[in-house]
Amino acid sequence: MRRLVAMIVVLAGLVLSTNIATPSTFSSLHAQARYVALHGGIQGSCYGCATSQMKWLARRLVIERFSQAGSYTVQWALCVVNRESGFNPGAINSSSGAAGLFQFLGHSQYSYWSLTHDPVYQVSSAWQLSHGGRDHSPWYGGGYSC
Repeated sequence: MRRLVAMIVVLAGLVLSTNIATPSTFSSLHAQARYVALHGGIQGSCYGCATSQMKWLARRLVIERFSQAGSYTVQWALCVVNRESGFNPGAINSSSGAAGLFQFLGHSQYSYWSLTHDPVYQVSSAWQLSHGGRDHSPWYGGGYSC
């Protein structure tokens, strides 16, 4: 029953979030992403181990936040998230300990729990660390080009 209610809430939210240009849908998108992440959207700490719904919400969060810096920056951010975590907010690199959508590592100013459980916090933290999408250097050296 709880799963059915959760699915109805998420589906209703997805219908409402088709236009992300208004502040009311920002909070709706954030609430949906947090709810799905905490209630089964993250299916493990491996690359890409998230439901398709969670991946879609993570993608929308990145687009919403980084669109302020232009389309190039949105494409760059989506590329980084895809390469680093496969759009899984719960991704944790077993060798380095890097966590989250953007695979944060060694940034003590950020909450590790939130970096592994809260996709809204992860995207906001990446926005802050990249100085509004202008500084891509924290993600250089990943062995890929974005």
